[in-house]
Amino acid sequence: TGLEAMAARYAGADVLATDINDLPLALLEFAAAQPCNEGAGSLTTAKLDLLGDEPLPPCDLLIAADCIYNLGLARRLAVRALEGWSEVGAHVLVADSQGFHRVDFYKSLVDEWASAKHRACADVSAAEQRTLPELIDVEVQQFEGSGMLLEGDLTYDITVRYLGLPAKGAD
Repeated sequence: TGLEAMAARYAGADVLATDINDLPLALLEFAAAQPCNEGAGSLTTAKLDLLGDEPLPPCDLLIAADCIYNLGLARRLAVRALEGWSEVGAHVLVADSQGFHRVDFYKSLVDEWASAKHRACADVSAAEQRTLPELIDVEVQQFEGSGMLLEGDLTYDITVRYLGLPAKGAD
């Protein structure tokens, strides 16, 4: 959707938004050309196929949002997420509001982590290298937000689940 890219830009980040399709990239370029708040960052676009083998671009934060639509993408995104963390040195955020193949993604991530390929690249201690990624749940009470098909904001309680990997550079 590009919402994450535009939000990061408005918050002051310099953003490289990627997609496999031209249309979302063209829409983002159009949006980025509109007048923006003072202090906003820049936004550029590039084609990137998550299923491909081209290297991930350099970045501080890699966000993959709502793109785990099938088993193949779940497996490949797990590989690419660890690639972003261990080889690019990025913090990685995978947002999956639909949950179609969330379990497949996590299983693939654990399998890929166990292969030691990415652990060897990371600057983590030997003890941390043996630690599997951990799913962590955080309860958020009275969250206020809206969605595409909702008029106005709603308030509700949610559970945020995130994956903990060892911090890079830990002794």
